[in-house]
Amino acid sequence: MAIQFLKPKLTDYLNRQANKWQDGVRWRWPNAAYTLVHKQAYLEREHYLMGRYSWSGVMHDWEKVFLYFTPWMGKEKIKSYHRKHSPHHVECPKRCLVEHMIQSYIDWDCAPLTKPDKPLTAYATLLYWYPEEIEYMLPVCLVLNPRENLRQLLDIHKEKSRTYVFKTEAYNRLLYQRVKKTLWKIVNNLPKDFADIKNWYYPRDFHTMLPHAIFMKALLIVAKSRGQKINGEAIKDILTAKLIDLDHYEQFEPLEKPLTQEHSWFALSDNPFFE
Repeated sequence: MAIQFLKPKLTDYLNRQANKWQDGVRWRWPNAAYTLVHKQAYLEREHYLMGRYSWSGVMHDWEKVFLYFTPWMGKEKIKSYHRKHSPHHVECPKRCLVEHMIQSYIDWDCAPLTKPDKPLTAYATLLYWYPEEIEYMLPVCLVLNPRENLRQLLDIHKEKSRTYVFKTEAYNRLLYQRVKKTLWKIVNNLPKDFADIKNWYYPRDFHTMLPHAIFMKALLIVAKSRGQKINGEAIKDILTAKLIDLDHYEQFEPLEKPLTQEHSWFALSDNPFFE
């Protein structure tokens, strides 16, 4: 059963409260409201991408809401505590499962739904904020959004990202090559029969896995969650086409405005990797 979490009246109310945000104020209801509306977006996006709600989705960022009402903890301290104790954040030492990366993807991907200040797609968020995670997260990005254009990125101001992709042509090309190399590793290790991947050995820690193994494990997790079968032929055709497309260029192409984000609170995303 699907639930419309982002109801207009409730969402508008929480956004109005969030807009009252003031730095240095101990009573931080606006901060909590900002987090609550993000939780709603996360749950809707989880259902859209995965076909169901999970316990991790229900509990997503809950402690953050309560921490905002602890007067002895400042905003930055709460943010640091949350990131160090939540496996869907790259900074968390407990982050080791492919499931954690899927949670990260949903967390990044739902941001544009309710956060005007965060218009990046999950893929663009990876490149702008966590380029050191490309070899791990790109396979997950491909599984959850096979239609993502890997060459085009929204050009955001350098002060709003950890690594400004378009700061120099050399840096742009370096990241581009890492994306292309990671995709190459996946394409050139695709199995002849995708039914066999259920019998593969997958280490518990994704840091010890190669990109193609992460891709296969993510496929299995998402297929099971969506209650669908894996479409091996579509995977081979789409990923091969993406690799050929990347080979024709040498760097990322900037986008001046965000692309329209497909979303539904009740329907399942149209993912050609599953049938």
